[in-house]
Amino acid sequence: MAELAKSIRGVENAALEKLGLMDMIKYQNTRPKELGVVGEHNGQGDALRHILGSAQMSREYGPTLANIFTTGHEYLFYPFEPHGAAMDMDLHNNAIGRDLASKYKTQAEVEQAALELLRQAQQSGQYSKGVQGVPRWLQKSEENY
Repeated sequence: MAELAKSIRGVENAALEKLGLMDMIKYQNTRPKELGVVGEHNGQGDALRHILGSAQMSREYGPTLANIFTTGHEYLFYPFEPHGAAMDMDLHNNAIGRDLASKYKTQAEVEQAALELLRQAQQSGQYSKGVQGVPRWLQKSEENY
């Protein structure tokens, strides 16, 4: 099973490279740390990574393609890594990214709005509840923080 997942990742990476999306992936993977947001695996940083990546893809390729690609990515890999709460979290945050992309003109504005949403979610404690429009991340005791 692990070999099949690795092979599928290789095919996905080749497609990303061919489509010229590797810079976008690099951005979404490095930007949360640059902004000082930690929790790379299912934490706050992961939530921000999904929001920013989905927003950037929406801004550059439209929300429909961003939705198809990001949703397809999640469904493609979770049969091999069955983390229901993590997948729900990723899909939830991807939707927030698409929404922010429709509201703001620049990626810098999207970043600021996303950081504010993270701050509000942390203060309200709603970050683990899956409330529409509120970034979601898992608590440390949940899946693979």
